[in-house]
Amino acid sequence: TFLRTIVLFLVEYIDLNGFLTIDLEEAGKLVGGTPIQMLDALTLIQQLDPAGVGARDLRECLMLQTERDDYAPPMAYLILEEFFTEMAERKWDKISKALQIPLNEIQKVFDYVQTLTPTPGAAFGSTDGLYIVPDLRVTVEKGQPIVKSNKRALPEVRFQQQYFDQLKQSGDPEVLSYLDNKSQEFEWLKKTLQQRGDTIYRVGVQIVARQKEFFIQPDRPLKPLVLREVAEELGIHESTVSRAVNGKYLETSFGVFELKLFFGQKVSTQESGDDLTTASIKQQLKALIDEENKNKPLSDQKLTDALKAQGIDISRRTVAKYREAMNIPGSSKRKRFE
Repeated sequence: TFLRTIVLFLVEYIDLNGFLTIDLEEAGKLVGGTPIQMLDALTLIQQLDPAGVGARDLRECLMLQTERDDYAPPMAYLILEEFFTEMAERKWDKISKALQIPLNEIQKVFDYVQTLTPTPGAAFGSTDGLYIVPDLRVTVEKGQPIVKSNKRALPEVRFQQQYFDQLKQSGDPEVLSYLDNKSQEFEWLKKTLQQRGDTIYRVGVQIVARQKEFFIQPDRPLKPLVLREVAEELGIHESTVSRAVNGKYLETSFGVFELKLFFGQKVSTQESGDDLTTASIKQQLKALIDEENKNKPLSDQKLTDALKAQGIDISRRTVAKYREAMNIPGSSKRKRFE
């Protein structure tokens, strides 16, 4: 069914900690699902073990665990749902007045939440010893970026021909039927892996062609590029491009980069009239923060003004959103007394 297709698509975006890493609205556009269908599919995933898997943020992760725990404090789910920030910041008086419950009841909920796991998927594996094997390598030859496929990134499958031939000599119809099925499955798997490698390579060629300046210019500028443009150029579905770049990497002489880095929506800047990507604006924002006086860090408004002076006219709210997306704290928390 189509619901199963959506579930399988979303599962590819569950990270090692168990969180869903793609926005549900964005996923719906890619796979062609309605908001209700996307929510139904996510609900099915969130019913799987361990409790909390498929959550979109920490709050939802804790709520999913609480919902399935018969021993959770009675008010735990409601407090997480309606007063998560207040509980985390210990603004318990506001919760107490709103829900008409004593502070010791909130304390019980707070203590209970400490026993929950913020990373439900981590119990099923460890990242220790893991390293990235880039799917593509880009070299610059005579001023032109050249894309090469890395065969080491593809899983290696082998067919035990000797064992197959030995069993085939048995003459048993049931055994022969089994062998025939397995032989077909192997050929299908080999073909699928080859197609997967070809798709990643073709997408990589398009990315490099459209982001040529990133590979040859020292300031590594990025142009606006969306999945749809590459999909239309290659004659494949947007969701296929999305899967092709998810968790895939590209190696250069100056570093390894995730393919998703090269895609970014256009952000029009009013003063210059140019179109920039969110990624390039984030780079300039980070550069401003890295160079600031740590005794007097720049506020979001001052960062907004500094970007505007560079021809990037975006709102203070957008600056705050980009800063938070890069896990950079506010100015008060960046201040150092050295």
